[in-house]
Amino acid sequence: MTSSRVIEPTRTIAIYICTRGFSYAVMDNALTLIETNLISPKKFDEAKLLEKIKKVVTSFGDITLILEDYSCKNNRKGERSRNLNKKVHSWAQCNSIVVKKYSRDDIREVFSRWMAHTKYDISQVLVNNIEGLRSFFYEPVNYPNREPNYEAIFSAVSLITVNYFSLE
Repeated sequence: MTSSRVIEPTRTIAIYICTRGFSYAVMDNALTLIETNLISPKKFDEAKLLEKIKKVVTSFGDITLILEDYSCKNNRKGERSRNLNKKVHSWAQCNSIVVKKYSRDDIREVFSRWMAHTKYDISQVLVNNIEGLRSFFYEPVNYPNREPNYEAIFSAVSLITVNYFSLE
């Protein structure tokens, strides 16, 4: 008797929703960045952002979609980010797109291998290993200043990295 296996696409796209919009990253493997961008409109309009996300995801053909899992206890995402994430997940499932979700805890667990514990440490690991991210690198932020907007790009890339290095 033979068993059938579902073959998942190797190209991945991560959508990271933040208070200023969303960032996305597209990679063919753990070290090959195809495209990344930050979409940050002046106003957080859920319907328009959802349409832009759909357009980005469908433009890359057969992919695995990576989203953030908000179920871990240390997550502080706002309600509108959570709602948009749910809508993206529902849309992807209705369109037969493979969806995987990873939490902040998953990211911490994978990057602890490289002694990276903060967002800044994680961004250093990513810049040192993935071509094309150096132009987005930022200096460490001290309170009361906030992280630069393009930090969300590193969050999207870190979600994809977890996909390739997690021990599911």
